[in-house]
Amino acid sequence: RTHSRYRKPEHQPPNLTEEEVFPETNDKYHSSYDNAGVRICARDSWRLTRDLSYVAGEYRWTGFDYLGESGGWPRVIGNFGIIDICNFPKDTYFFCQSQWTKRPMVHLLPHWTWPGKEGTVIPVWCYTNCDRVELFLNGKSQGVKTFTPDSDMHLAWNVPYQPGELKAVATKDGKVICTTITRTAGLPAGITLAADKTTLVAGRPDLSYVTIKVVDKDGNFNPTADVHVRLELKGPARLLAVGNGDPLNRDGFQSQATKPFNDTRLNKKSFQAKTVKSFNGLCLAIISSADEPGEVILTAKSRRLSKGTITLQSEKE
Repeated sequence: RTHSRYRKPEHQPPNLTEEEVFPETNDKYHSSYDNAGVRICARDSWRLTRDLSYVAGEYRWTGFDYLGESGGWPRVIGNFGIIDICNFPKDTYFFCQSQWTKRPMVHLLPHWTWPGKEGTVIPVWCYTNCDRVELFLNGKSQGVKTFTPDSDMHLAWNVPYQPGELKAVATKDGKVICTTITRTAGLPAGITLAADKTTLVAGRPDLSYVTIKVVDKDGNFNPTADVHVRLELKGPARLLAVGNGDPLNRDGFQSQATKPFNDTRLNKKSFQAKTVKSFNGLCLAIISSADEPGEVILTAKSRRLSKGTITLQSEKE
């Protein structure tokens, strides 16, 4: 949201626009613009830590979203984190990265898939650890921004929305260091899978976290897609849990279960999750190794979308 949702008037930062640009956004979600925290935003908090010599550091409340302290129904997750409960980074994650890392980086927000908002002026923010950034919309420069004492640790442009490609080119000492591109996505057309690791160790509780993305026909990530995904797992492994990071999601992490299986390591019956709904184009499946080695295949399907498949290997230690 471009308007803040602090709890008390004295904690209200200025609104970014006169009228709310994203009125369809549920108030239970925090803003990507770092203006909807509890009492203090990430930038204000870090400014105190950075500038006050007697402050050694800060505890980021919170690093991760978590179950509980939801702030009220229908929200079931405390979503104050810079990373959601499925380990997907939020925009504030990249703010922290811009302040804490020396590795060149540049990040734009919000995403650039807003059908129906053609012509609406959208604040575009950039987090980077470089000196200057030039923003391009469909190849046309929107201007160069340079950090000043008033930049508040981010750069900003007001850009009338039109579909296409939004590109940021970051420079340091006059040299192009890094770029980032976000493209307007078409209708959901397929699913892609990516695992944090593709080799599991059989015989012990080894895990692989598989990210499920919804993409358009050209392979562009669709950040607005909310579709039901059916999961099929073949081979010596277990589908331990699913999730999507949505703080309003009331489905269990193992809902829509198939028949139970005997889990000798946990000495109880467990269930394999079968379906999960994507949230903002993403969801997650957690795969656990079994006692036996072999090939493991995870397939994700959704109605009218091309399926996604990934192959893992379970090997003896």
